[in-house]
Amino acid sequence: MTSPANGASPAPDSLRDKIKRALTGRTRLEMIRRSGLLEPGISVPALDRAPRIAARALRAPIAQVNVITDRVKLPLTVHTEPDEDKETWSRRRRAGNSYCKYVVWSRAPFVVGDSSSDRFVRNSHATRELGIVSYLGVPIFGPATDKTKATVLGTLCVIDREQHEWSSADIETLTDIAAGVSDEIEHRVHTRSEVRAAKRQTVRILETAGIGILATDASGVTTYANPTALRTLGYTAEELIGHDQHALIHHSRPDGSRYNESSCPNSMARVEGRVFRSANDTFWKSDGSPILVNSIMSPILDRGEVVGTVLTFEDVSAHHDEHGAERRARIAAEATNRAKSDLLAGMSYELRGSLSAVADHAERLEAMMIDVATAEQRAELRGILRLQQHLLGLVENVAGFAQLEAGPTSE
Repeated sequence: MTSPANGASPAPDSLRDKIKRALTGRTRLEMIRRSGLLEPGISVPALDRAPRIAARALRAPIAQVNVITDRVKLPLTVHTEPDEDKETWSRRRRAGNSYCKYVVWSRAPFVVGDSSSDRFVRNSHATRELGIVSYLGVPIFGPATDKTKATVLGTLCVIDREQHEWSSADIETLTDIAAGVSDEIEHRVHTRSEVRAAKRQTVRILETAGIGILATDASGVTTYANPTALRTLGYTAEELIGHDQHALIHHSRPDGSRYNESSCPNSMARVEGRVFRSANDTFWKSDGSPILVNSIMSPILDRGEVVGTVLTFEDVSAHHDEHGAERRARIAAEATNRAKSDLLAGMSYELRGSLSAVADHAERLEAMMIDVATAEQRAELRGILRLQQHLLGLVENVAGFAQLEAGPTSE
């Protein structure tokens, strides 16, 4: 039984054009790319199991999971009986020479019981070169999108070098197995899409972070630097990435002496596998000038093994300078206050002595003139004494204020 499509078979030329359009469809090729199935080293458990299960269930010596691009049929996994050459069936071949192209075009099972009497494949290169007599292939689909129906990415097929009449139960069984593969691929596509979205979001966060972020591998070579780190340190990405981080930005102490890498917190984070924090550490810019930074060095662990570090840092040079200026201003103000207090204390001492002398002179003058002074003169002397007392009170207040500004004194 041959069923490349439902209904009557189209003319060969018309069919050839339709198959070509099916194979070269942009949406289908994009979905193949998004699936990652053509990337080296992929591991999709369902792809490994499906051919083995299909061959056993349908009693076929050969079974394949294939991806069909616009140019080639690429076997992803192949199961063969011991007397078959697996390498032969694992080779990629031109898509136009494969039986699988009919599955991609029709989006339905393609069934060949005897290739020698089938008008679609009796003259096929695959029939002649591989000796295919019987074939049953069903579509493997990628996920559907909002605008398109599910796309045929490839096939799950079983092959026999002898005549094999495939029953409707065989077709149903193979379709069920292929559905499991399609589900696995759909999950893979969605997972890859989510991972890509998470990576893009992570990159956006790293690129816009207001702190410097550097990453190293296990040997201390810089593998990543965000824009803030590059801007702060004055390096380009090419000058920093791929080079020893300690040798470029952490090689010396503030006095110019060499900084032993074994004592560097970044190196210690790699060796000891724990987080290190540093305050007011010195990093060196590309122009040779130092900056003060607060930094955190964190190890990157993979299954308990340190494979690198992440260094986050903030330039606190301006903050440090600002605090230094504030401290210097505070010390100067305190010195000024002490000088003012000392001056006031000295002046009050001198004034108290002078005013006491004025009072003594006024009192002696009053005693000397007690019998000869007129009432007006005695009134003047008493006014002098009252003024002396008033001035003495003012001086005592000034002295008290000076002592208050100077602070408490120890007994």
